[in-house]
Amino acid sequence: MARIVDIEIDGNRLWSEPMPPVSPAGRRWLEWPGALQPHLGGTGDAVVRDQATGAAIARGAYALGRQRDARTLADLSRAGLVVDKWGKIGAAPTSHLHQALMAGLDRVLADLAAAGRVASITGGTLLGAVREGAILERDDDADVFVYLGSMHPAEVSLESYAIERELEERGHRIIRHSDAHLQVLVGIPGAEAAHVDIFMGFFHEGVYHQPIAVRGRFTEQQILPLGTASLGGRTYPAVADPEGWLELCYGQDGACPTPHSGSVLPWERGGGSRTGSASTTSIATSGNGRVSARA
Repeated sequence: MARIVDIEIDGNRLWSEPMPPVSPAGRRWLEWPGALQPHLGGTGDAVVRDQATGAAIARGAYALGRQRDARTLADLSRAGLVVDKWGKIGAAPTSHLHQALMAGLDRVLADLAAAGRVASITGGTLLGAVREGAILERDDDADVFVYLGSMHPAEVSLESYAIERELEERGHRIIRHSDAHLQVLVGIPGAEAAHVDIFMGFFHEGVYHQPIAVRGRFTEQQILPLGTASLGGRTYPAVADPEGWLELCYGQDGACPTPHSGSVLPWERGGGSRTGSASTTSIATSGNGRVSARA
């Protein structure tokens, strides 16, 4: 399982990623996320911290010259911003956000049920329910799937548009990401982009699909009848075999993948954050516990 580190600037976590291997020169190079490139300027203190133990692996001061954007790394840190799992800069999750997400989750699931849809929590929300009984500390959205049975992908597309209409008729604001992925905006002050993701789940030619994250061998008996899972003291619908679904999505450590900056994505099993395009700027940690940075 990958070892995950948090990179802190002036005492606040700015992003997380797997610990890189040691180079021939005895250093570990952490690439600056692409989203931070315009902000690489100014001075401050940096710490690389083991996420599991909280121990500081390396620390030091940095001086990076003039940044392209008006805001420096220190400015982002003071504003409570982080690089999320998609490699974008956004507000760090808070208890206020999680309460809003659960309220949005309640409403979305109730409206899907009213429309005759079979739906349950999924993804990182299911992971949080199984592992901690709560939304994961660093998760910034909630995940739902709608089970469509056996269906051709073209039919899935039509169903997704029907679901979109059903939710809009009930007053929801929808962002469509694909024919199998919708986002319902929760819309709270300070976190207007907060949302509940809705994924379509279906079988096609004997294989279970739940874009964008899941494709593999699963059975309808592992989905239905829906069971329940506890999340933040509330009861939510869940697939009949939640541990089996987590293994399908996240691998054999599905019930307890390494926590990181948010919900775990299947192409980065073991944790870490998606940091966008590679860059030529980086932080180096050495055996003496010091940090050096370059831009």
